[in-house]
Amino acid sequence: MAFKSERHLVEAIEQCQLNKIIYFVEHGYNIHVQNTLGQNLLIHILQQQQNYLSLKKRFQIFEFLIKNYNLNIHSFDYYHKNVFNWAANLNCTREALYLLNSNPGDIDILARDKLGSCSLHYAVEHGNEILVHAIVNYLVRYRLRFDIKDALNNTPEDIAKKLGYTKIGNFLAQACRSTVFMSREIPLQNLRPKTTKSKQTISSSTSSLLDSSENFNLMEEKINTAKRLDDWKTVATLRTSKKNLNEKNSNNILSSIPEINKNTSSISSLPKLPLINNTKQSVGQSEQMLRLIEQQLSPSHRKPFIPNYRRSINMNTGFQRPGYGARKMSHASSYRRSSVLSLRKRDSELSQISVATIHEIQNRFSLPAIYKSHRQSIITTN
Repeated sequence: MAFKSERHLVEAIEQCQLNKIIYFVEHGYNIHVQNTLGQNLLIHILQQQQNYLSLKKRFQIFEFLIKNYNLNIHSFDYYHKNVFNWAANLNCTREALYLLNSNPGDIDILARDKLGSCSLHYAVEHGNEILVHAIVNYLVRYRLRFDIKDALNNTPEDIAKKLGYTKIGNFLAQACRSTVFMSREIPLQNLRPKTTKSKQTISSSTSSLLDSSENFNLMEEKINTAKRLDDWKTVATLRTSKKNLNEKNSNNILSSIPEINKNTSSISSLPKLPLINNTKQSVGQSEQMLRLIEQQLSPSHRKPFIPNYRRSINMNTGFQRPGYGARKMSHASSYRRSSVLSLRKRDSELSQISVATIHEIQNRFSLPAIYKSHRQSIITTN
């Protein structure tokens, strides 16, 4: 599985050195390089899991390569495995969940490799309940049946029962009834997919990485042989021994490293890339434009529209003095106004006098109080 070019970049990814990765890419190294088996750097970083000190650091590089350099997660290698199939085969739970969540509806989970196994088969073989539940929920969401059979005519439910994972088997049996559509059978492809990546120079990987890849291939051959012989106990022991071997190797590596100061973080912070800065600036400008539009559309910032009409001024017309007729009419109108005021004053005085005389007459001819009371008593008796 040697890479034919970009050896320094591959070594930086194997050693999980983020600063070197960014430096090499900025200086013209091809981040989309593939090895002789048609595997990109995402698959390569998953295969070197037992050489990493921390799963968190490995996931950081994996996520960084996808987000910033848009590495292809759908390409198939010589074994007809994509990135998700490798993540399930190598029991990389965090990377597999990231692929499911970041690419909804775009992951080909049911694609089978040359051995006839899909991602769900490998997740069941490892007994990874978290990944099995995530894959099944993903397929049920799109109403796809997952009772797909491998090369030995075993469904994921059959594998769970043969390996003794009764809880996973019951979950698969119950969830399979809720699906509607049959999953499409994917034919086995024995041909190597064509790639357009340029491979110029020939180089080889380090000896430790070759040893790890050889051990992986030998382990997979033993597991496949046990499957053909229907010896599922051996399959379960080989899977568990492989997991324990990875944990043992990681513990040995950690014990050989001197103590690190707790105040300093082992994971270096991500440096700022010019591409990311440009996107941040564009996002900032777009946010400012949206805020301005929201202020104009919100009812609290709306202002009533009051039209302002300009008065038309005729520049040709000048000031004209009133003539003799106008002055005569003004004198007549002032005389008429004074006569009207005098008549109103006289009418008001007469009205006041008439009201006063009426009150005097009423008081003069009013009956005494004794006579009024005597008259009221007579009226009531009658």
